[in-house]
Amino acid sequence: PVVVASTQGGMDIEEVAEKTPEAIITMPVDINVGMTDAQAEELAAKLEFTGALAAPAVAQFKALYALFAGTDATQVEINPLVHGSVPGGEQDTVFAVDAKLNFDDSAAFRQADIFSLRDKSMEDPRDVQ
Repeated sequence: PVVVASTQGGMDIEEVAEKTPEAIITMPVDINVGMTDAQAEELAAKLEFTGALAAPAVAQFKALYALFAGTDATQVEINPLVHGSVPGGEQDTVFAVDAKLNFDDSAAFRQADIFSLRDKSMEDPRDVQ
């Protein structure tokens, strides 16, 4: 797995990659080890989550990787990842506002709960033949 991130992000990461490739952060993660604390800390620093925001960012990155690995995901795309306060909850933390997740079809037998949530009416008909 590879983490791909950018402080510029936005809706079109491909455009960021084309116009300012130096703004793209890539970080390979050993599937047998998972995301280490050092990697999560490095990612937090590169994404400018510093000071009091570093620890919640590290926790978020490790949790997202655990989600990726634990659900047989092929993609976990977060856009945007922000810092702020959750109404009625944590203050000054890091959290995902929106996400897109894709899962390995060959893992459907292991991830029956996830696959039971699939709504084919929301997909391109060419993809669900």
